Amino acid sequence: MTAMKQSFAAWGRLIRLNRRVTGARTIGVASISIRTENFVAEMANHFPSLGPVLTVHKEDNFRTILPHVFLGDVTRWVVGLVAVATAAEILRNRKQLTSVLSYLEDAYNAGDEELQELISVSFLENLPRPGERGSEVRQMVGSALSAQLKVIG
Repeated sequence: MTAMKQSFAAWGRLIRLNRRVTGARTIGVASISIRTENFVAEMANHFPSLGPVLTVHKEDNFRTILPHVFLGDVTRWVVGLVAVATAAEILRNRKQLTSVLSYLEDAYNAGDEELQELISVSFLENLPRPGERGSEVRQMVGSALSAQLKVIG
């Protein structure tokens, strides 16, 4: 076996060991818990409108869920719900929007540090800044996410 094949074999054993010991999946040098991956899948199942977003996400990422990238996709989807042309469209989307924001608020409050970081870094930080189109979402988040937005700036 060549040195390169030995290195890859050792890397594979390390990844499998890491997953067994920590319940995490290693992608590159990052370790993502199965719990975080499950959160993304559960969110897409809970909100059927996110199904196509997750499908495209997986197609673009070799059938892999990348939670931080997916939450960025969710941010754009959420902003799209408020950044529509007519008041009638906004009213139609409002129930879905408040439901998604409530879901994220609950997940943030109940989540561990990894989940809170995911929501903060990949959802909140991607929201439009005040004055930008779609920035109304900032005023619609719950108290915990609002407090985190103040920390982020």
